[in-house]
Amino acid sequence: MKGRVLGIVKNKGYAEIIQKVCKKLNREGIIIDFDVKKSELEKIPLIDFIISIPMCFEDENDLEKITQNFDKWIDDTIKFHEKIILKLRLKKYMSILTTNFYYNGKMHPLSFNLASKLGDCLKLLDEQIFIYNTSEMTTLPKSYYNEYQSKREHFYSFYFRREEMNKFKAIDQFLS
Repeated sequence: MKGRVLGIVKNKGYAEIIQKVCKKLNREGIIIDFDVKKSELEKIPLIDFIISIPMCFEDENDLEKITQNFDKWIDDTIKFHEKIILKLRLKKYMSILTTNFYYNGKMHPLSFNLASKLGDCLKLLDEQIFIYNTSEMTTLPKSYYNEYQSKREHFYSFYFRREEMNKFKAIDQFLS
């Protein structure tokens, strides 16, 4: 194996895709859910690449949960990533796949908030934007289709690198 990839997902389908890519690239793939227990998190070895998909885009209940207290959800997601970053080797990378979304007539700038807040502990390197063709998807909730549908199809993949000089430097020294 050339390196370890950690996939953090809320959807089993995403987990399967990450495992297939890891196998094709001859990488060890470790998949966890965002509800992982601290004891399980501690068992994860050092990682060379993290891909994180912090929400289930097709799940209306997940969107509803996020929008009920958006700021708390952002803070919890940031705290989770700050913990998992300790498993990322120095000078290695993490990608977060996310989108902004409208729910109940309100825009939720998830992509921007995650990227800007994680910039405190990781170096933001790049942002890729891609469009997902939802017209072929048949299992989306009815609330998905609204006046801003085309905006909802834009996904963002932010790429970060763990640098030596970040707020975890003292922890890195303690752990080595």
